[in-house]
Amino acid sequence: MIVHLDSDQGDADELILFVVGQTAVGLSEQVKEAVATALRTELSPRHVPDGIVAALAVPRTLSGKKLEVPVKKILQGARASDVADAAALRRPDSLAFFESFGREKDNDRHGG
Repeated sequence: MIVHLDSDQGDADELILFVVGQTAVGLSEQVKEAVATALRTELSPRHVPDGIVAALAVPRTLSGKKLEVPVKKILQGARASDVADAAALRRPDSLAFFESFGREKDNDRHGG
């Protein structure tokens, strides 16, 4: 799942690609570079994300729809419970990863 984060502080926008692997192990730099190279070659340089992050699961509704908009809102600081109904998700726990990632990103951005 790819998420485009608009900058609210005059910084450059950010494109983050979240991938789910076979294991919970993070992505090596070699794998990230291979993905970036494939996107650059097969599509265009503008399709290369600013970050490639291993996620435990892509949040999906019970019918299988990805929750791109709620995830974007979570990454921008919203609480998961305010943007998605856990009872309507295949894996309600999947949103906790994005809340945590968003907090870490915010701390990095604000020097915390």
